[in-house]
Amino acid sequence: MDTLRQTADLIHSGPERLERFDEVLFADLVEKITAESTTRLRFRLYGGIELTEVCREVRR
Repeated sequence: MDTLRQTADLIHSGPERLERFDEVLFADLVEKITAESTTRLRFRLYGGIELTEVCREVRR
């Protein structure tokens, strides 16, 4: 529960909007990334929250 609270605090204390990718913030938030398929990624944040991102498939 402490890790979840720390993750929430980090999100709340961070900027409302990012102009570019913040590598430090990303590393502080994301514990693990799992490629579930060629179009689906699962991000596990510290504290156990998991978010799934579906990417559109690019034809070659």
